[in-house]
Amino acid sequence: MKKECLNTALCFFILLCLSGLVRYFYKKEPRPSTADGSIVMAIGIFSFDALLKLPLVSRGFTQLVTLELLIVWLFLVKNYLNQSLHGGFKCLINHTAGQFGIGTWVAGSSILALLFFRDFTCYRFIAWLCAFLAFIIWLPYLALSVCNLWLIVTRQRKVHIGIMLLATVSTQSIVLLTYFMFATTIPRLAYQAVIVLGYSLYFTGLFIIVRYLLYSRLSRIILGWHSTNSILHGALSISGLAAATTKVISDQLIIVTWFLATGFLLLVEGISVIKGIYRFRRAGFTEGILVYDVSQWARVFTLGMYYTFNLSLITHQVYVNPLIQWVAYYGQYGVLGIVLFELVNYFYYYLSSKRIDVHFAYKG
Repeated sequence: MKKECLNTALCFFILLCLSGLVRYFYKKEPRPSTADGSIVMAIGIFSFDALLKLPLVSRGFTQLVTLELLIVWLFLVKNYLNQSLHGGFKCLINHTAGQFGIGTWVAGSSILALLFFRDFTCYRFIAWLCAFLAFIIWLPYLALSVCNLWLIVTRQRKVHIGIMLLATVSTQSIVLLTYFMFATTIPRLAYQAVIVLGYSLYFTGLFIIVRYLLYSRLSRIILGWHSTNSILHGALSISGLAAATTKVISDQLIIVTWFLATGFLLLVEGISVIKGIYRFRRAGFTEGILVYDVSQWARVFTLGMYYTFNLSLITHQVYVNPLIQWVAYYGQYGVLGIVLFELVNYFYYYLSSKRIDVHFAYKG
């Protein structure tokens, strides 16, 4: 055990040095955003299930991925602390969308905690630290999200993209983390209450988005389609996963959740494909498709979560059909593809000195 702990510490130090070296060659300084935690969310959920289902992937490799995620998480914490010390943090949370983005810290910390509980028995204190931070951030974030949703519903504030649904994602991630740590020692009613709360937050956000879309032209909807709208299906997937894992919600509701998540996935990603085709025709691949924005990690997370949800339906014997089986058997390759594309996109953006013409760079 002692040797394993020392080897882990050595690997962490080597990865930290390599990560710092890569960062040294960045041509652009990363712009801080409250949604930066989506990077940890996205790669974390990929590592949690899909990565394990890939051939030739060893336990040692998954541990390295978890350690690298911790390094990314620490870099983000450092950036946020620097912003706070220099007075820039207020600018990040001045607008409503930025406040909703804090949900990525909750979900990212929760997933990182789950990965450390799974991969490193001798560094449980890191898992407990991440879990503690997830809990203490979630409570005020939940109150802030409820207030913001009410202000948007009553038209006192204007937000109409999927980032609102991070309130659901963060809430259900807390359910999954709590169940992993305490399981049945927490009353069944408590799990039910929080899961239902997550669903309520989801349908409130869905109402706001649909209300906006009903009064928008089709061309405006497609060209303005934001990457965070993929959370329309991702939030349902994590809600279904929380319900299936805890077994405190009826199977019928979980099955309905799966059908809704699948329908929204086809709709949302279909619109994204149409937008991508337009961008490609207008500006080519490099300036039309290979345009990085931190919000794009939301799509990686939601597709990874959809895969995990499908896998859980089989594992917990909730519901199986040919599509679920197909996703469970082959979906990991699709998630791997989108992760690799986003990593290439990320490094191309930060290691290249080329600037993209904003006239063509429709974000999302």
